[in-house]
Amino acid sequence: MSDNSTSEDQGSWFDRARVAVVVLVALVVVLTFRDYGATLDEGFHLSYGFHIIRFYGSGFTNLTAITYRIDYLYGGGFDATGMIFRAWTRAFLDSYEAIHLYGALIGVLGIAGTGRLARLIAGPRAGFLAVCMLATTSVYYGHMFNNPKDLPFAVGYVWGLYFLLRIYDAFPRLPRRLILKASFALGFAMSVRIGGLLLLCYLVMLAVIFIARYAWVSRSLKETYKAGERVFLQVVLVVAGAWAVMLVWWPWALFDPIRRPLAALTRMSQFIDHRRYMPFAGEQVYNLDPPWDYLLHYFAFKLPEYVVVVFCVAAFIALGTVVSGGVRAVNFRQALRYFLLGLSIVFPPIYAVYKGSPLYDGLRHFLFIVPPIIVVVAVAVDSVLEACKRRWGAHGAAMAFATLGGLVADQAATVARYHPHQYVYFNRFIGGLEGAVGQYSTDYYAGTYKDAAQQLALELWQREPEVYLESVYRVGGCIGMFLSLIHI
Repeated sequence: MSDNSTSEDQGSWFDRARVAVVVLVALVVVLTFRDYGATLDEGFHLSYGFHIIRFYGSGFTNLTAITYRIDYLYGGGFDATGMIFRAWTRAFLDSYEAIHLYGALIGVLGIAGTGRLARLIAGPRAGFLAVCMLATTSVYYGHMFNNPKDLPFAVGYVWGLYFLLRIYDAFPRLPRRLILKASFALGFAMSVRIGGLLLLCYLVMLAVIFIARYAWVSRSLKETYKAGERVFLQVVLVVAGAWAVMLVWWPWALFDPIRRPLAALTRMSQFIDHRRYMPFAGEQVYNLDPPWDYLLHYFAFKLPEYVVVVFCVAAFIALGTVVSGGVRAVNFRQALRYFLLGLSIVFPPIYAVYKGSPLYDGLRHFLFIVPPIIVVVAVAVDSVLEACKRRWGAHGAAMAFATLGGLVADQAATVARYHPHQYVYFNRFIGGLEGAVGQYSTDYYAGTYKDAAQQLALELWQREPEVYLESVYRVGGCIGMFLSLIHI
């Protein structure tokens, strides 16, 4: 058998394994989604989804959705579709169970999208590694079940990056199906958070780069103009399609489709409605004036240790390659993929620090850059595995793969150990969750209240069973208006 045939067989095996991991995660989701408690934002999002559907059901006369709390400044892509899912499953799931299942399945789609993006950049093995790594990244996995805003946006963001690279590869003639798929992915991201507009900026940037390179290669003004005209029209189609998808789920924006989304973007970048002090590095800091290294701390302590180390090494090597001019030896299209991937990770937090944006609740608002970070790590590890194979043969590659398997298995065990509160995970660099308590925000979403209520009920049953059977207990808690009382 030739080396090419062997490589193709291995690629096919990794593709099947990648799909199998995604299916396995979906199965785990279906078996465990009832274990997760309601979080602070969920009740409001459930109501917002209801108001959006009622807006359409009333023939656009019920306008509650365009004035509902602060939520009207967000699109309802997840909330409204979640309302539809709740209606479909009403016979056997309550509202919170249904939205937890729906959100977790959306999260599984994000794992699949991360695998597709890594595969596009570095091949089948990298795609397989990416789904394994993201599925065992506690901060992502935990948010899948009860974060109705940041997690769906992360899913739209990673799929948006994937389709942007597909678009660049297909320029100047985009297939109709690619236009439709890209429009939906970009539009869904913007329908959850208007910050998804950044994906459209990336799209325009890629179009400009393509035209500039086309002009350089063709050396023909006439041909460049023809190609540029076609590219421009296709970009307009994608942007228009994405904008339409966004507006469908955003009643407030429908009444002024251009100015209102842009106004929401400005408002969200300087969001001052939630003012609070929060623990950070053992001190209490004001969320409207966070330290410049706020996100660095949280990403260093909330991602798996090997992810942090590999990402930092990969970033250092990439920076050194650019500075030394070694990037010239890289295929242009591949270099562009690396560039977009890096830009999608570093630009949003740098911009947030530059603008002095409010930051709180750990890295929740920047959860969307976790999948791209995992892609960088998967691509870097794939390169290491290939280098081991060239240097020490199949045995060396197998040893390296086994080492990686041990690291991923360790994180899988961590996901199981933290169940169902994976999102509060902190890594060993700070001494785990125990080391973070009092130093950083932990259960900022109040996800542990369900377990606390169940443990209290068990304690009461054991201590005073007769009184327990004849009494209704009400326990006050600082958990928001929609869950201000927990009934036991």
